[in-house]
Amino acid sequence: MLTTAESLESALRGGALEGRPVLSVPVDGSDDAVFAVECQGSELLAVWTDARSRVVSTGRWPVLATDWGGRGVDGVLLRWHRRRPEITPDSVRADGSRQASAAAISWKLSRGGASIERAANVDYQVRKTQEVLGWEEASPDVPDWMKRASWTFFDHWLFRWELEEFGQSELARRVEQAHHRPFEWFTPPKAIFLLFLPTANGYETPAYLSFFGMEGPAGSARLIALLRDWERQFGAELVAHWGTMLQFVVARPPADPDEAWDIAWQHDVIASSLLAQSGIEVRHLAAMLMREKQWFLHERP
Repeated sequence: MLTTAESLESALRGGALEGRPVLSVPVDGSDDAVFAVECQGSELLAVWTDARSRVVSTGRWPVLATDWGGRGVDGVLLRWHRRRPEITPDSVRADGSRQASAAAISWKLSRGGASIERAANVDYQVRKTQEVLGWEEASPDVPDWMKRASWTFFDHWLFRWELEEFGQSELARRVEQAHHRPFEWFTPPKAIFLLFLPTANGYETPAYLSFFGMEGPAGSARLIALLRDWERQFGAELVAHWGTMLQFVVARPPADPDEAWDIAWQHDVIASSLLAQSGIEVRHLAAMLMREKQWFLHERP
């Protein structure tokens, strides 16, 4: 891993960031530093892609971040160590390495996340299917026993019915048409930095940056486990961390419908604001995830 700003500047030669000053910010509770390069909103994916291609030589994962408080790059990083000396990025990374991804979901649910077992509002969900897919064409015959099911079970059942009736491609097309591509990425109005973290693993970013949906050392460690599984299963790599938003590029979208629904539900548990604010149902997010190569998670106060 490169350990000086000068060595990183040298490693960035010949690319999109050549010649730009590299800032160095100490990491609390560690001898490491985070390096940062200021970027413009029009170039974010290009500079990230270039930096990502150099991880083998830099040993550092690039992630875009912003400081909403206006303090510059120093205001971006977590500072748990100042209040709790026993908490360091290394300790959070180590905790994350011991966690299973299911721990992230159960941890969030235990803190007031979406209830798994609340009853399904069958009439409302059928209307949502008809609004998105067509009033004449989408009329599922819901068995009586299904009307007593939990919302997760019923949403999954409706998803399978919609896939059988319309096919994956047409279902995704109609959902995207109805919701105008909710995966459009966000560009902050504040100063933007491309951070080079002292880890080659993008999934360990929560040890350095706090996500509102999974705050604190315990939440961050569990989020590490979840991001690790997403990266290994789907090639989902973290590009941007805006505090309340996470943005990924995805090499291998889920091909299996059940797997896609499960990932959509995980997104909703961890970061429910996207679906809550857009009116998208979990099953319709799943349909889009089956062919979408960019993910966008949003959890706001």
